[in-house]
Amino acid sequence: MNDLNNAQKRRLTRFAAIGCALLVGAPACSGIADFGDETFELGTCNLVTNSPCTTTEMCVDVTAPHCAQAGKGAVGSPCTEDSDCVVSAVCAGSGERSCRQRCDVTADNCLGGDVCVTGLAPGVSTPYHFGYCSPCNPVTSEPCPPPQTCYMTPSPFCGAFGTSEVGETCTKASDCVRDAACIQISGAQSCLRKCDASLGHPQGQCAASETCYALKGSDAVPYPNHGGVCRPK
Repeated sequence: MNDLNNAQKRRLTRFAAIGCALLVGAPACSGIADFGDETFELGTCNLVTNSPCTTTEMCVDVTAPHCAQAGKGAVGSPCTEDSDCVVSAVCAGSGERSCRQRCDVTADNCLGGDVCVTGLAPGVSTPYHFGYCSPCNPVTSEPCPPPQTCYMTPSPFCGAFGTSEVGETCTKASDCVRDAACIQISGAQSCLRKCDASLGHPQGQCAASETCYALKGSDAVPYPNHGGVCRPK
């Protein structure tokens, strides 16, 4: 197989993936496809590069990546599932979801000043460093320039921050200081310090008596980049 070019290898790997789907447990279901520039398990696909799916298919499902027919929704279009979007995009967010550009969280290969974020819950691995492009990182607020912050929402965006400190009451996102979010967990809304919930007790973000509480949207979709707020243990 080393004498074949990468395009030929991808076609052969796709045939193996089809055989794997039809004959569960067959030898074709195991092994690694090595293209030189990338590798992945036979019977799966790369969520970032889309290999070995065809030009009309997209790699979907972070828990069991596989090729599926792509949709027609361009980046920014509303969607309900990945197959609503074009090949290079993924349906992301919570509530009013939209097609977002796919990206590699280790390379941050987004355009137009966007950043690459993960939409998975803390503790869930990200296959192939898969992520999607977002206007900003809700935990660090990058790349929003002061006097703006990245609002801690299922679909983050840059906006003005306020003067209400951590622990003070708030009614809207723009009430709180840059490193805090206006969140209602119990009782009235208040400004709570932002944190990365994948770290558990993130040093420098939460106090020693606190832990990072992971936030989710109304449809239980985790906030991007393990967005959370500091709460008492």
